[in-house]
Order: sequence, then C-alpha cells, then structure tokens
Amino acid sequence: MPAYNPFFAEFANGNVLLGSYTYYGIVDVSLTSTAGDDYSTVFDTADGTIIIPVSGYAGDYTLLITTASGLEYVGEFSI
Repeated sequence: MPAYNPFFAEFANGNVLLGSYTYYGIVDVSLTSTAGDDYSTVFDTADGTIIIPVSGYAGDYTLLITTASGLEYVGEFSI
C-alpha cells in the first residue's frame, strides 16, 4: 500500500516550490544533486510553501524532508 505523503514539490522558474498539505510544525529540508547542489533550510509548514533555489544544471536531484519526530520524506527528480 502506498504511504501518505503530506508534501508536494514543483520545479518551476529555476526553483523548487515546496509545500505541505498538513501542518507538521518546523521541518528540516535539504536538497542535493549530482550537479553540485547542497542546500539546507528549515520550513515552517504553517507558512504553506517555501521556495528552494536549485542550480538547474543537468543531474539527479534529491529532496529530503525530516519532521521533528524523525519521519523522513524523500523526493527525487532529474533535470
């Protein structure tokens, strides 16, 4: 059975728009890529969405979201 994913992400205009369908408090967010990206921030899910900058270079990208309780959500995409 597929797991419920309370987060959504969209690549647009050279950035990733990250949002949450559910309030999870403050979560840790990191984005890494084979293109050299290494970005970390925190996201207060009460804010609705945040914008994460990406290089936009060709490569494989991984978005890791970690909640305060230690749950991890991973998204992957390629450019």
